[in-house]
Amino acid sequence: MDLKEIKAKLEKELKLKKEIIEDLLEKYKENTEKELKEIKQKIKEADLSQAKKLLHKLKGTSFNLRLNDLGEMAANLYKKIESLDPEEIDKKLLELEEKFKKLFQKAKD
Repeated sequence: MDLKEIKAKLEKELKLKKEIIEDLLEKYKENTEKELKEIKQKIKEADLSQAKKLLHKLKGTSFNLRLNDLGEMAANLYKKIESLDPEEIDKKLLELEEKFKKLFQKAKD
């Protein structure tokens, strides 16, 4: 699903005005960029508890905004973070970042 489809879904399901949807998605983008950096830092510091809190927040906001692919990826990493080796955590986090960037890059094009 691309951002155009997501915006239409939010408008239909949540009965939100286009301007509000634009604002929500812009805030989500800004916050998620910061949160992904924080998650990486917490993982480097081996603070998996804080990384999990940030992933949980990312999961929730993603699902609320119907960004289900990102929500699923955050949820899966959240569930498995303590049982994965550091390389696997980095790989999963990179996949999440790439999906996020791809989704929002398409919106710029």
